[in-house]
Amino acid sequence: MFSTIHGQITFVGPKTLTVELNGVGFEVFATARLLGQAKVDQDVKLYVHLNVREDALELYGFLTVEERDFFRQLISISGVGPKSGLGVLSVANVGEIKQAVASGDATLLTRVSGIGRKTAERIVVELKEKLAAEVLATVGVNGDGSILDALMQLGYSINEAREAMKHIPAGEESIDERLKAALRSLGKRTK
Repeated sequence: MFSTIHGQITFVGPKTLTVELNGVGFEVFATARLLGQAKVDQDVKLYVHLNVREDALELYGFLTVEERDFFRQLISISGVGPKSGLGVLSVANVGEIKQAVASGDATLLTRVSGIGRKTAERIVVELKEKLAAEVLATVGVNGDGSILDALMQLGYSINEAREAMKHIPAGEESIDERLKAALRSLGKRTK
């Protein structure tokens, strides 16, 4: 429904900022990083997500499309709401979070208030598959070279990626399934 909001910041609070656009002030929930940079009377363009609840309409604002899209991936996971999603994006940038997810490290996510060990591990498992599919789409689907490229884009070294490819079952033909098998073997070794 809403994609961006461009206006002047009229208020910065501990969890939200207000962006005035044509005489209307929009309250926008934001990450701690964005709130730390925001200044009253500053022009800003935010990429927004509208969260519809039974009792409220809430806007969540981000400086980049990548942050907003990653936020949407986070809140699609069972047990992760918008406030927790903002918390995750407040502890690290998207690249660092993706790196932690790719390596199977849930520790970064447990630093977020309200996210325990089990939820952090569920986020890692579910996001790892989504990120793998995303990376495969960008590198193409032309066999083992794509899988190797995808694993390296997810943060694994060339040696780790090659080792993981040795553990792909011989009869597996689907590239998606081959990548998932490689990720499973990498996940087993990091535990």
